Amino acid sequence: MSSTTEAKLLTYQDISTHNNKSDCWLIISNKVYDVTPFLYEHPGGEDIILKATGRDATEDYNGVNHSGEATGILQKYYVGDLDTSSLPAKKQYNPISVVAKQISTSKSVGIFRVLLPLLIIALAYGIFQIYKKD
Repeated sequence: MSSTTEAKLLTYQDISTHNNKSDCWLIISNKVYDVTPFLYEHPGGEDIILKATGRDATEDYNGVNHSGEATGILQKYYVGDLDTSSLPAKKQYNPISVVAKQISTSKSVGIFRVLLPLLIIALAYGIFQIYKKD
């Protein structure tokens, strides 16, 4: 892309749809790359790229010591820049809500453990009474 051409701005939602073997895009350092043609050439195998496709793969990419040559190859697949305002809000970890959910789940399971045997006993008693009359 020439320096006089403005980079295409892409939303996270648009990029996330390019998430399979036949249409594989990655976000690396807020730049978007269509690496579909490179899948079969990748030295680490296509599965590594496919796990990171359609999302921000910056940590995955930086976590491996890619050579300058690899970075150069990546530039061939440049599509545009990520519109960072389109990123989904990060979920905040709230330990209180996690514990509250666990408690409510365990209560409903506990009630089910008591009611199910009672229901089976009542059903068996009802069937017994029907056949006892005959």
